[in-house]
Amino acid sequence: MELVSATTMRKHLRRIRSSGSAEEAVAYLFFLSEVDGELVFAASDSDTTMEDPEVTAARDQVREDFSDVFQEDLPAGHRPERFEGGYHRIDIEPGHKPPSQPVRTIPAPMMEELKRQIIKYVELGILRPSSSPYGCPIIFAPKPGGKWRMCCDYRALNNITIKDTYPLPPHDTLLEQLKGSRWFSRFDFNQFFHQIPIHPDDIHKTAIRTRYGSYEWTVMPFGLTNAPATALRVGNRAFFDFIDQFLVIFMDDTIVYSPDFDSHVKHVRQFLQRCRDHQFFIRPSKVELFVKSIDFIGHHISEAGLSIIEDRIRAVMAIQPPVSYGPTVGKQPLRRMAKDGKSSLRSFLGMVGQFRRFIPKFSKVAEPLNRLLKDNAEFVWETEQQQAFDNLKSAICNAPVLQLPDQKLPSILEVDGSGTHVGQVLLQDQGKGMKPCGYHSVTLSDTQRRWPIPEIELFAIVEGFRFFRHILLGAPETIVRSDHQPLVYFQTKSTLSPKQARWLDELSEYNFRIEHIAGEKNKSVSSYSFELIQGLIYRKTIYGRQLYIPPTAKVPTDDEDTLRGRRAEDVRNVFRISEDIFPEDMQRAVFPEDTRKMFRMSSGPKYILTCVIDTYVMIMQFGHIATSYHTYTSRVITKDIQKAHGRHAEDIPGNHFPFTRMYSFAAKSTLC
Repeated sequence: MELVSATTMRKHLRRIRSSGSAEEAVAYLFFLSEVDGELVFAASDSDTTMEDPEVTAARDQVREDFSDVFQEDLPAGHRPERFEGGYHRIDIEPGHKPPSQPVRTIPAPMMEELKRQIIKYVELGILRPSSSPYGCPIIFAPKPGGKWRMCCDYRALNNITIKDTYPLPPHDTLLEQLKGSRWFSRFDFNQFFHQIPIHPDDIHKTAIRTRYGSYEWTVMPFGLTNAPATALRVGNRAFFDFIDQFLVIFMDDTIVYSPDFDSHVKHVRQFLQRCRDHQFFIRPSKVELFVKSIDFIGHHISEAGLSIIEDRIRAVMAIQPPVSYGPTVGKQPLRRMAKDGKSSLRSFLGMVGQFRRFIPKFSKVAEPLNRLLKDNAEFVWETEQQQAFDNLKSAICNAPVLQLPDQKLPSILEVDGSGTHVGQVLLQDQGKGMKPCGYHSVTLSDTQRRWPIPEIELFAIVEGFRFFRHILLGAPETIVRSDHQPLVYFQTKSTLSPKQARWLDELSEYNFRIEHIAGEKNKSVSSYSFELIQGLIYRKTIYGRQLYIPPTAKVPTDDEDTLRGRRAEDVRNVFRISEDIFPEDMQRAVFPEDTRKMFRMSSGPKYILTCVIDTYVMIMQFGHIATSYHTYTSRVITKDIQKAHGRHAEDIPGNHFPFTRMYSFAAKSTLC
């Protein structure tokens, strides 16, 4: 029996989902226990999955054939221009003197590191002594693994540099190119900036001032304002004919994708040959060759679809509210803005906002927080803001796996409008039933909120087509579903207002028809609804599907002593594992006897955590987590929950370690 972390377990489960192996998934039955002060999952034995020998052989052959391209350290020598425009230029606004700054004091432990890196870069030919009138100081930034990166403080130079407006590709566009792919390879260029030369006329402008004299770069250093634009331009020029065929490139991060293994091997070799032709070098330690799932620009991509990577989820969950406690008002202390509270809140909304496609009605959920960022708004953190903050974190933690949209397939656009917001969801059937491809929502302006309801509902359709335009324009028929029945006759209406006429003209580009759907059936964008699945009652909320908890089995509130004051929502989030991680055809299984035996041998629990899960024991579909000091309370709560879901009395835990085959268990928690 091996013990693995929750993060490792999730990686195993994602790989299992990609392979679609129900038998292998059954081998990963798990329970909560305490090891080294951390919550862990116990996996049975070890991963016995053997990789296809053909894949292993192809991977080894590629590494051998392109060993000159895979270089952990950059080789010495001049960096070629490669093609016209392959240099980095630094164009200065007219009328400015060369910025020259004094040497900055560096801590004594960094002096040896500074000398070592200068010697290294001079030997590589990417740094050389300088007598330039330009000069900027250097600083050191920590790198993973305890190493240090020498950075140049080019702020003074950047302020007088003419900005390069080369367009950066939208992340959604990059991700959607991967649709239908089953095989992926990821390549990381070795210090990509240092593989791009500086134009000879601009080398002197890159000069740095150090304790050991002035030096200038012959390649593009880190810190220049236009460096990202140049890197993207060079990448697009070098691999132009591959991009959007089997390659996406964003800065130094490159993904090769293919629908089948044979074509993927061909595509990888084509890409590496182009790297050889242009003398690009790739860091072998960061290469992922011939895999079925991969991480790219904050997302996890596999045959199953698109999800948020674990690192981003953990980063969001670690953010604390930007407030401090003020004087007590009634029974509750008034929460006021902490230092830099608005800036912290903007950062939080920016981090969460990049994943808004995963969150139904994002604008509505975030509205109480956005209200605090308005000009002259008093920053007072009340229950409404805390609830919105928690709901956004829960939505990220429980984000669904989205399909990558296919423009060749018909789509369903479900829309919903209210007095303050409009929301949309795009759905497609790609062989596994209707599943979402993305969510969108917009907060209405003060003027828009004064529109009549029919116009708001129509605007929801218009906004949906605007946002998903790149998918729906030229696509087969799109069915628009709205709970506002008069919209069904909008396209044949004889009298239209000027605004409606403009919208009709805009929508005429698309092939669509409008269907009416009752509000209670419009679950994809409605705030909540109930549904029955496998005999269990679920509530569909704005941040995911949850098992229904009867009133007498509510999780303790903040006023109660739950896990040393931790919020009950945070406790639940620890144990939620999305149903989308697991294969849909997984069969019900029971815990192995050795797992149950090991569990019973643990010392008595300080708290009882009762987790009610779905009929399939492996699929923890947003299970209930209830806490109690006593096993009796746990049994009462479990009984109440199971009664609500139609379960039998014999399924209720009956000893100090409540443990049933299908529905619930209790565990000692290290949070207490």
